[in-house]
Parts: sequence; structure tokens; C-alpha cells
Amino acid sequence: MGWALGQCLVWLLIAAQCVCVWGQQVEVIVGDRVVNTGTGWNSTLAVATVGPIHSVEWTDPAGNNILNRIQDTLFIKPGTAYSGRVALLTNGSLAISSTRRSDQGTYTVKVDPLASTALTSNSVTLSLMVHDPVEGVSVSVSMAGVREGMDSLTLRCSLLSGSGFTYTWLKSGSALVNSSRLTVTPTLVSISPVDRTDAGNYTCRVSNPVSAGQDTQAVIVYYGPESLTIARVTPSDCVTSDQVAIGQPVRLTCGAVSVPPATYTWTLRGRALVQGTTVTIPLLMANGSGSYTCRAVNGQTGVERNVTTLVTAVGETGERGRGKAT
Repeated sequence: MGWALGQCLVWLLIAAQCVCVWGQQVEVIVGDRVVNTGTGWNSTLAVATVGPIHSVEWTDPAGNNILNRIQDTLFIKPGTAYSGRVALLTNGSLAISSTRRSDQGTYTVKVDPLASTALTSNSVTLSLMVHDPVEGVSVSVSMAGVREGMDSLTLRCSLLSGSGFTYTWLKSGSALVNSSRLTVTPTLVSISPVDRTDAGNYTCRVSNPVSAGQDTQAVIVYYGPESLTIARVTPSDCVTSDQVAIGQPVRLTCGAVSVPPATYTWTLRGRALVQGTTVTIPLLMANGSGSYTCRAVNGQTGVERNVTTLVTAVGETGERGRGKAT
């Protein structure tokens, strides 16, 4: 009785091992489960079979046979949309040339091992995603130059072709986000009112899993003039900062914060002197005393600002000198 029970256990163990071996599937190594490709491109649904193989069969997303290889003989089904565009690689991968949008979908490969391997067949699926490559991205702007606090600005992004794409807006390399003045949508950026900090390069980047394109537009924001100053270059041996000894040189330079740069005009007691940032008096005479006014004008904003400095001509004794102004 004990011998019979022992024999039974041995056969049960052998049977269990046999079930395990005969139930094991042939190994199929898969590259990418989802393959992204572009229309007109060559695509590969990559797999690798392991061990002796009896047959490999590929079916399309509708479940129809594309091709199969039995031992060393390849059969490609004629009269299908894949005719003349498919090939079976030695490792079992399916190659599709001149990929079409209609090729998109889930493909199945079934691998049958040789009977001698005691393995069972295995089927795996791979998805092919076909995209139209992004081409012809361009950015248009309502006005390339805008006035701070007075104008609004709209940038529009468009493209000639592409599918499954997303938009990204950048300003000088940083992503744009919505704010109280800034509205960002996939195809539009709107700014109202415009601030000087809005100046810079705006880029629209359009991308999908297989391609990308971008275009950039520069935006100039006009502002000023503001913060007018007059820099004086005079001898430093006078009693007060406005005093200059007769016969000494004087150079006055006007500056302002302005985009574009302001134009400058100098006057002395209402009389026009010169145009430009600097007025130079080689030898100061008595009649050179007075209030020197710099007028700065921004031709784009139309804003005008004035700043004045006093120059007092004095003699060696500190008295005002006399003479004809130059």
C-alpha cells in the first residue's frame, strides 16, 4: 500500500511538471508597445522572437491577415492596403514603408513555436500612432512696436500642417502664463495694456510626438522720456555748483530713459542753442549765464519732458563777468 502511494505521488509530480512545461508560451520580446510615426515615414513594429519558431503572423487593426511566415516561407496577402509596403524582418518585426494615416491602430503578432520545444503559441499587440509632421509654424503680431500704457497687443500662432499637436508660448525662453494683463490660449497671446516689461522675443512652439516647429517675433515697447538728468563738466574751483569762472569751458549733457532714444534740443533763456545730447561752451562769457533747458521728445510716444540747470558766470573776484555770449 505504501509503495503504491509513493508511485502515485511520483506520477503526480511528473504530471505537474509536464503541465508546467507544455503550458509555457514562447517568448516574444516587445520593443515599444506604442509606436509613434509620421505620415510618409518608414515605421517598424519591433518584436524579437526567442527560440525555434514555426510561424509568425501579423494582423491589422481590423483583424485581417497582413502576412505570415511558416518556417522559411513568407506569404504576403495580396490586394490589401499594405501590398508592396510591408516586410517581415528576421526577428519577426513588421516593417511598413510610406506609412499612411489609415495605418493607425492596434496590430497583433502571433508566434507559433516548433512542436519540439513543448511551448505554446503567444500573441502580443502593438499600437501604431500616425501623425502628420508639424510644418510651417508662424507668428504674426498686431503691432511690432507698441506704446506703454496706451496700446494693446495680440500675437497669433498658425501652421500649415500637422496633427495631434500642442502649443507652447515662450517669452525670451520662459513659458508664458495668464495674468491680469496677459491672456494665453493655444493660438493667441493678448496683452492689455502693454508694459515695458512685455518687450522681448515671443516664440510659439508647436509639437507632436514625432516633430516640432516654432517661430519667433520680437516686440518693442515704446516709453519715455523720463528720469531726465543733466550732467555738468565744469572746473571745480568755484564757490557754488552753478558758478563757472569766465573764460572756462562748460559742457552740459542731457540724458533720459526712453525707447526709442529721445531727441534733444537745448535752449538758453528761451533761445535755441543746439540739437543733440550735449551743449559745449569752450569759453564761458558773462552773457552765458542763465537757465539752460534740455527738451527731450520721444517720436513714438509723443511725450515731451524738460529739465533745466543754472549756469552762473563769475569773474576772478567772484563778481559776474560781462561780455558777449557765444
